[in-house]
Amino acid sequence: MRPGLPTLSRRHLLLGSAAGALLAAGANVRANTPPTLRWGYLSNYQPFSWVPRDAQTPQGFHVDLGTEIVRSMQVKADIRVGTYAEMLQALRRKDIDVLGNFFTRVPDLVGDFAFTAGLQEFRLMLAQHEDDDRTFLTLDEIPIERLGLMANTTVEDQVQAALGKGYRRFNRIDEALAALAKGQLDAVIEESLIVEYAIHAQKLPIKTTTPMSAPVRLGMLVLKGRTDLLEQLNRSLQSIRQDGSAAKVSEKWFGYDVTQRRAAGTYINPLTPD
Repeated sequence: MRPGLPTLSRRHLLLGSAAGALLAAGANVRANTPPTLRWGYLSNYQPFSWVPRDAQTPQGFHVDLGTEIVRSMQVKADIRVGTYAEMLQALRRKDIDVLGNFFTRVPDLVGDFAFTAGLQEFRLMLAQHEDDDRTFLTLDEIPIERLGLMANTTVEDQVQAALGKGYRRFNRIDEALAALAKGQLDAVIEESLIVEYAIHAQKLPIKTTTPMSAPVRLGMLVLKGRTDLLEQLNRSLQSIRQDGSAAKVSEKWFGYDVTQRRAAGTYINPLTPD
């Protein structure tokens, strides 16, 4: 025996072996733990993502799609919510990895962010009462005082430029659609999926009719330069489309599969009267 070294008993050897095994097991657990993506959503963007008054977590079409994307990627999501401005700033500061709502490629976003592939289209539509058989090809065919739209939007700017004032302004789209359902309006201009969600969820007696804009494909946002993450998200988007999970989420919120492209149809621009 070498002087100065302690004698190791069998008990010490067994305890040492057990400790080594526990350390190895802990390292293995950490290695098998799925990575976490910091995922952001807008907090007041119904039906795509919003936080109900009696809840602490967001819900909506985009939130459910995000759940399926995370499942496909085999990662965990650390979900955060905020206003549009707050979430864009969080993405710029790298406080979140993905903004899970789908957006159009407007100049303010293209500069800083990269867009994933899309699962839905953005399109402004005219909504009318389900019993109204009239076809309005231009907005000047509608009595201006019986046309409703959301106040303080780019749509309002366009309508005002084309028709002048006199239309009905609403701060909440559900109020505009309720007025249309009661026959107090002839038409409302709004994003097609917002109208179709209201029809599906509230069984409103309204329908979408004339297109107000050409269809635009949307994408989720990541910070420019995160090429690997963008590719992973696009693969997962393709996966949830192919396995049918995106269609199930869509049918839950809208009653049909909005992830499938529709026939193009004829595009008429009613915001520019003849």
